[in-house]
Amino acid sequence: MVRANQVTIISTEIANNMPIEVIWQVIEQNKKLLFANSDQLLGIYVSKYVRTARANSITIFDKADFNL
Repeated sequence: MVRANQVTIISTEIANNMPIEVIWQVIEQNKKLLFANSDQLLGIYVSKYVRTARANSITIFDKADFNL
């Protein structure tokens, strides 16, 4: 069970208009941490911030996709 007050921030530099592949790279680099307590995680990619939040892509990533 994950508690709402347990937040881990993974800082990474990204450029403007970076493709969604950046999420795959961040997960690959931190896969042991991210999949330590679950087999899946949810990734939300927002390519451009406007007055209100808009998610361009919501993806479920599976532990098996990262060779764990």
